[in-house]
Amino acid sequence: MDNLHSFSRRFLAAAAAGVIALCGGTFTVSAADETDEAGVKMSLLAGGSVLGMKFRVDTTENIGDLTVTVDGEGVSPDTSGAFTIPEYSMNMADPHQIVVKKGSKTLASKTASVASYLNEIKSEEAYADIASSILLYGGASQEYFGSEYDPVSSGVSATQYSNQDIDGTAFNKETFNADLSGKAVSYYGMNLSLKERTTLTLFFKKSDTATIDEAEEYLNGFTFGDDEVTASKNGGSYLTVSAVVPASQLMEPIEFTNGTISADFAPVQYIAAAQDSGDAKLAKVCKALYAYGLAVSDFTEPADPSDDPDPLLEPKGTIHSGLATQYEIENFGVGAGNLGQAMLGDMVTDGHYAALSTEDYNTAMLAGAYIEVTYGESKTKAYVVDTFGGDNHDKKGNVDLGPKAFKELNSVAQGDIEVTWKIIPYEKEHMNYRFKDGANQWHFEMQILDHKYPIYRLEAEKDGQWIEIPRAIHNYFKYTDGLGEGPYKLRITDIYGHVVEDTVPFKLGEIIEGNVQFPD
Repeated sequence: MDNLHSFSRRFLAAAAAGVIALCGGTFTVSAADETDEAGVKMSLLAGGSVLGMKFRVDTTENIGDLTVTVDGEGVSPDTSGAFTIPEYSMNMADPHQIVVKKGSKTLASKTASVASYLNEIKSEEAYADIASSILLYGGASQEYFGSEYDPVSSGVSATQYSNQDIDGTAFNKETFNADLSGKAVSYYGMNLSLKERTTLTLFFKKSDTATIDEAEEYLNGFTFGDDEVTASKNGGSYLTVSAVVPASQLMEPIEFTNGTISADFAPVQYIAAAQDSGDAKLAKVCKALYAYGLAVSDFTEPADPSDDPDPLLEPKGTIHSGLATQYEIENFGVGAGNLGQAMLGDMVTDGHYAALSTEDYNTAMLAGAYIEVTYGESKTKAYVVDTFGGDNHDKKGNVDLGPKAFKELNSVAQGDIEVTWKIIPYEKEHMNYRFKDGANQWHFEMQILDHKYPIYRLEAEKDGQWIEIPRAIHNYFKYTDGLGEGPYKLRITDIYGHVVEDTVPFKLGEIIEGNVQFPD
């Protein structure tokens, strides 16, 4: 296998416009068992002849403290534990060994292949067609290229593509060469590379009156699709021009033009010509690729669970039930007013604020949460700035609403009403930060503002290590051993497992603009 790091970057860059993600529900290579301290989850990026195996290490350990290898070669997961490696379709049955270690201790050792993944997810209705089509293409590729492994398409009916009509015709070579008459080149033919990346290559022959350098210069005056042409010499008389084509774009024309002479090329032209080539294996693999491309084009991907990490507090959209009561914070707001237990009163400009039970507030974990509250057909939204005072109303699920929010639900009743509520995104472009008066290089005390989802954990880098910063009930993160003068490198995790990193300078008396936000 090519170098994992460089190949992965090239694969993702080349195929990004046409790659789809196949997540297959919650397919797990293998979750942590009694002997493992980490699990490994997998999804697939389907781009064409080369696929992307996307893994995520599932562990409570600090990802930066782990060593992860694939077939003995080191990889570098991102802060969520995710990494991607490439795999050729013809090798999709090849097993790969993923090993996760902390120091000399092995936390997980798992085996996975593209074929095993596809055979797992094809039992799910949403993935049946596309998983089967990729398996069939892999089997046809194995047969065409003489792979040593057993066909990966066993158990999948080849009738899916054996009678597939090709909606395309071979390219008209004579018409294009008439346009090139008297120029430095003539068109010779095309090839569709299937062994590595799906690449459409055009072949040109220099004219008798031109040198190979003149022919190269002429071709470099063209564009092929969105890219300027960089022709490659192929012997003393021939030149090639290539474009990588994702599976989803096999039927789409790619314009080859210099502004005066133009022609549309498409991989389906080669696929159509291959059916009359007399090469049965070539015709079969091209037809299988065509069926694969149709399946990719028709596929609509459900939400990708591999990109949405496991929730740390509760799943997104969790519905809470309880009683809602109207309450009002006296002198609520900025200046000398009452900012609420979470010290966020100055962040509420529309009067829609809320308080949660001691259990739901959870030592300020839900401070700054944005919630949607429903009563019958009525809904309102409110910003969590407070917690209850320990009275009989202080029960999980109950919520106190400021007057404006409460009246949007019920303009008549003043007592308790039965409601449901859930956390929703607080749509801000980026987070912001505020240091508490008295904070300094020896005493770190900071508040995070405008986060899309509630914050589960804050970590700061100190002496090359991530340390967790404790949170106080008044919604400031406080570390009394000090972190120095700053700027501070922070790692912030929300209750759904999303992780972002930011660098924050030390400034007192102002809100400091951040650079990151949690994803959706």
